Amino acid sequence: GNLRLGDDGRVVFLDFGLMDRVDFGIMESCAAGVRQVLNKDWLDLTHTFQAVRFTPQPMMKNVDFGIKKRPRYEPCGNEEFAVAFQKQLESEADGQSRFGAMAVALKKLSDRYLMLTP
Repeated sequence: GNLRLGDDGRVVFLDFGLMDRVDFGIMESCAAGVRQVLNKDWLDLTHTFQAVRFTPQPMMKNVDFGIKKRPRYEPCGNEEFAVAFQKQLESEADGQSRFGAMAVALKKLSDRYLMLTP
C-alpha cells in the first residue's frame, strides 16, 4: 500500500504519518526482504529476519505447539522455518502482494516459532 519502487530502483514511501529515522542497515534489510519475497527466496529471507533480529539465531521452534499453552522452544534449522513461512504465506489471499497478508502469516507462525518483535 504505502511503498512504491521508484524509477531509480529505490523504495519510495507514500505515507509519512508513522515515519521515523531508520538505521541504514535496517532499510537495506527491508529492501532485501522485499526482493526475497518477490523472488520466493525463502531461505535468504530467514537470514534477513535474523540480521534485523526479527527472529533469533538459531531459529527456535515451539515443540509443544498444540500440546501445551506455555511454549517450549528448541533450535531448528532455517530451512524448516523457510518451508513453514512459504506454506503459511501461500495459504493467505494475496500473500506475496499484500503486506497485511504477510503480517497475518507471521502472526500465525508466531505460535510455532519464536519471533523477537511485538
